[in-house]
Amino acid sequence: MIMRKRKVPKFRRQGISEKAVGPEWRKPRGINSKQKVAKRGKPVMVKIGYKNPAALRGKTSSGFSIVLVNNLAQLDGINPQAERALISGRVGRLKRMQLLERADSRKIHVINR
Repeated sequence: MIMRKRKVPKFRRQGISEKAVGPEWRKPRGINSKQKVAKRGKPVMVKIGYKNPAALRGKTSSGFSIVLVNNLAQLDGINPQAERALISGRVGRLKRMQLLERADSRKIHVINR
């Protein structure tokens, strides 16, 4: 059985305390950057070793793959034993109710009810 990594750190951007810097990750490139040379006490940088195994990437913690659903036809193509449905945020209330009814009748688990 392939194991998922227990803990992945939150990758912090250098200079996040400043107002103009957003929280999204950017690689530090300065010649005097303490984070770039991995000084102790500084936030960790993104590295290949933090990646999960390929067999587990894009799956839920219970091992099901996630399928994004926009309409009823896409919902019909889901295998309930191996996949979970994720209803798109662009779907309106009426179509969402139809999708939930169809999912209940086919016993498909919807992640974002």
